[in-house]
Amino acid sequence: MARHARRLGATLLLGLSVLLGGACAVEYVPDAQGTPRAVLRVPSTPAPAGLPAAGMTLTPTPTPALRRLTEPGCCSGVGWSADGTRVLYVDKPDGRPAALWGVAAATGEQAPYSAVVGALQFADRYVIARQPSSAQSVTVHDRETEARLDVWGVGGFPLVSPDGARIAYTAHVAWQPVAFSRRLAPIMVAALDGAEPRQLVTLYGGGVVEWFPDSSRLLLFGRQDPYTERPSLWEMDAATGALEHLAAAARLRNISLSPDGAWVVFLALFEQDPYRNTTWALHVDTGAQRRLNFAGTYGWVGGEPATLIYVPPRRTPDEGFSVWKLDVATGERARLTDPAQTPLFIANGDWALSPDGTRVAFVSAEDYAIWLLEMNP
Repeated sequence: MARHARRLGATLLLGLSVLLGGACAVEYVPDAQGTPRAVLRVPSTPAPAGLPAAGMTLTPTPTPALRRLTEPGCCSGVGWSADGTRVLYVDKPDGRPAALWGVAAATGEQAPYSAVVGALQFADRYVIARQPSSAQSVTVHDRETEARLDVWGVGGFPLVSPDGARIAYTAHVAWQPVAFSRRLAPIMVAALDGAEPRQLVTLYGGGVVEWFPDSSRLLLFGRQDPYTERPSLWEMDAATGALEHLAAAARLRNISLSPDGAWVVFLALFEQDPYRNTTWALHVDTGAQRRLNFAGTYGWVGGEPATLIYVPPRRTPDEGFSVWKLDVATGERARLTDPAQTPLFIANGDWALSPDGTRVAFVSAEDYAIWLLEMNP
């Protein structure tokens, strides 16, 4: 099947660069055949020195298995369907409009998954996409009923509550200061179709991160005072707007809530104390913080309250990546792949964890195909 993903991939990379505040750059690097390919250069984060010896397993058992799912040069923006059966990606084969496609993890069969390219939410029932005619509006596409719900006055991307009844987002503000830390972020909650919007609080230089699983609270980040140097993480009551402070750092990145809502994991950067510059886990109820001592990308294992799968930075460019498993509550970790046995060369951090935590789909930096890593073959 003919592929026309290069231009689309460059557009997605450029969009990601903008979302990351312009700190990234898109370069075109020739592949083995001399074809220029768009590569997103992301500023590197220093890897923490060493890992705690206690509770750490180094030898993966059994040996993981690798399998290619698509042809070389295929895709970007890899993800998983909510049921864990398909690996999703953006493509526009044979000159057709861009769409979300899926490849069956079991059989390799490829088929369209959604005609609309956007964010899949609520067990993939809804696809939320920006309206091309207006930067202030989004459309919620219902994949079950094929209904379209237009939501206006949207600044940040809406998030559907776990019960499917409401959305949360930052409202559009007509004029904003150049400095991101001083930009207004009015936090809004509305019905799924955008009706009855309510502004609960206003933060600066932040927005909505996630809903808590009970649909009654939201995880936010930002500043209450625009002149505060350090942004914070907040727990907000979605009915009253009451805020509870959780944590703060000079820079907050990779913020994510555990599946049960008990833990918040985040990367702290540019702290004056070098010890603070790493990934941390915060227990929402007790306020206790645990230093996780890695700076790579990660995903939560569904069905397990406090288990992370993460990919730390490599020590050298020639070394393959490795995959680790970490119990946030106990600090126990195990290496699931050994670069000497199962070398992983992941392009631009483009990987995704299956919902059950047993498989990783990634775009290979060697052939730009999607590969499947089965950690428990």
